[in-house]
Amino acid sequence: MKAKHTVFILAIIFFFVGGCKKEESKVENFSLKEKKYIKEQVEDNFKRMMNAAFNKDTQGYFFYVDNQHFTGMDDHGKIIDSSLQLERVFRRSNDMIERYHSFKFNRLLVVPITKNVVTVVAEVTAHVSIVNQGDFVFTGGYSQVWRKKDNDWRVASSSSHLKPEKVAIKQ
Repeated sequence: MKAKHTVFILAIIFFFVGGCKKEESKVENFSLKEKKYIKEQVEDNFKRMMNAAFNKDTQGYFFYVDNQHFTGMDDHGKIIDSSLQLERVFRRSNDMIERYHSFKFNRLLVVPITKNVVTVVAEVTAHVSIVNQGDFVFTGGYSQVWRKKDNDWRVASSSSHLKPEKVAIKQ
């Protein structure tokens, strides 16, 4: 009886291990040249998107958002479950911002996962004037998942964490 039980357990283990190996064989391989090209495309789009944000250009910003499949998280840890909700957050933020003085990427990491999925992680510092509240420096970062849709790269998911610090007024 013990031998049958052991054989049964080994059969289950081999089934699962074999299944894992089959999944591993489905990993998409692509050349370093392809990765570099994908990385350059997404990095360029990311910078254009952030430039649109810097210029408070809602249409330019949302050109890069996947309107059908977007999900994300805001600075307060609240889930954003659609591009429409993201647009409301974006517009509300823009209404509070009087002016961007600077927007700097301290570090930008673009990692192609497949030919159609890329992660982007960025550390940023932004100097901003908030309406009726003065100047603040925001430090933190973004994490995004970009996917290729209809031959263009779009943000499918995004989260951010930016910490504001009040700028002392010099007299």
